[in-house]
Amino acid sequence: MLYENKSWSRGLLFYERDVATYQRGVMKETVDDALSVDEAARALGLQKSPVYFLIKRGLLTTYKATIGGTSQILFVTTKSINSFSSKYVLAAKLASDLHTTSGYLTRLLIGGGIKPISGPAIDKGRGFIFRRRDLKKIDLEKLINKERRHRRSRDLSPLVSLDETSELLEIRRELIQEYVENGVLKPYKQRDPSSSSRRSYASPGVVSRNSKRKL
Repeated sequence: MLYENKSWSRGLLFYERDVATYQRGVMKETVDDALSVDEAARALGLQKSPVYFLIKRGLLTTYKATIGGTSQILFVTTKSINSFSSKYVLAAKLASDLHTTSGYLTRLLIGGGIKPISGPAIDKGRGFIFRRRDLKKIDLEKLINKERRHRRSRDLSPLVSLDETSELLEIRRELIQEYVENGVLKPYKQRDPSSSSRRSYASPGVVSRNSKRKL
């Protein structure tokens, strides 16, 4: 890309890479470990917008360099980048390392008592950010594998209808409704494709465990 100075009759043009090289040179003269916002974004594996958000939140330290006595350019120090990376981790980056999704991982962490310091529901951040020291309290891989095994066993468990549950427990349907309301039985609800109503099912394993405790 070329830059044009229209105030000059000859129309000076500059290569963008030369402007960027000059910009970095000025920064290096001002602060040894200076990084432009673009470079800081690449170092963190982010887009520029999240970097500006981290700056606004005070999680990254910034400086301004003056070029030509008038123009001021914002930059971040390498020390600030390293400090952030050592203290915090983005859920998206962590999820990628663990081969899962950030949404699933975030729900798992919050459910385990690990609170994020930033996120959409906290400060309108685009992604969730956690403290590394908090993550040391748990074994993430073990937690994820345990949850996956639980989900697989739950998904493989056969479903029985309300009538079948009534027969298995040898009780009236009305009593099953009471068990559901009291939390003794937890039904799996599935919409019947041929009807607008919902049909309730229960896993035989859940039925036997809970019913023995109640009956």
